[in-house]
Amino acid sequence: MNKGLSLIILAAWMWSRYGGLKQIEEFGPHGESLLEYAVYDALQAWFEHMVFVIRKEFEEAFVSKFEAMLEACPKFSLVFQEFDPDFGFAETKTREKPWGTLHATLSAQYKIDGPFAVVNADDRYGTQSYTLLAQRLRMIQPDQALLVWYILNNTLSDYGTVNRGVCAVEGTALQHVEECYKIGVDAWVIKDKEGRVLTWNEIVSMNFRWFHQDFFKQAHPLFVQFVLDHSQGAIAEMVIPAAVDELIDKELLSCEVITSPDSRYGVTNPDDKPKVQQAFDAMIKDGVYPENLRTK
Repeated sequence: MNKGLSLIILAAWMWSRYGGLKQIEEFGPHGESLLEYAVYDALQAWFEHMVFVIRKEFEEAFVSKFEAMLEACPKFSLVFQEFDPDFGFAETKTREKPWGTLHATLSAQYKIDGPFAVVNADDRYGTQSYTLLAQRLRMIQPDQALLVWYILNNTLSDYGTVNRGVCAVEGTALQHVEECYKIGVDAWVIKDKEGRVLTWNEIVSMNFRWFHQDFFKQAHPLFVQFVLDHSQGAIAEMVIPAAVDELIDKELLSCEVITSPDSRYGVTNPDDKPKVQQAFDAMIKDGVYPENLRTK
């Protein structure tokens, strides 16, 4: 029997470039956030369990802010990612930032008993993408994963740099993801922090990933080793793509790369906000979303 689908929504971090919590920033006509649109999209695809990864210190504000959204979920859980968790197997120094998206995902493992997807709370991926992959996710095998990809040019900011995972793909099989930092346009040339020149058409990951529940036990030893190797580091992070890459290299996992039928919207810098608001206004006009998300 297939388990119900769960969605892990990564909402624990603050982004200095944006200047605050993007997860609660208002983009819809009635103050709706990108997080609320993500949950709406997932509900249309019959996801049954929403797992929100947040910081413990924001719990009360989160529940108050998103009361209507939480009431709309058939089932939801709150789990916490902290800067300085007591891992038990390693003594770590005081951290300046969390341990990364893999740690955030593993924080939710005891709430998940079936196939699941992982998304950022501050990206809009689209209803069609959830619906397209939901049926495939129900049939996913322990050694399989799915990744929805986007074109680099469609994920850049007009007002600053972005970080992206650039994918190497053979056919539809993911081979490797390389994290490229501070990608921006300079005189019509796209470069990253290292000065590497990129084209406009690289396939990039926006952290829209789909897994069998066995991913937790596959990835956990990798994270344990990462913590042991970086126990005295204040900022080292292990991201989901790094874990997937390692599992692919060890032939424990294969990852299929799938084109999204939707437009992705998100904000990296505050000046991105008006463009995203205009996009939601247009989608509401076209009937993609209701005019007032909180009444549905």
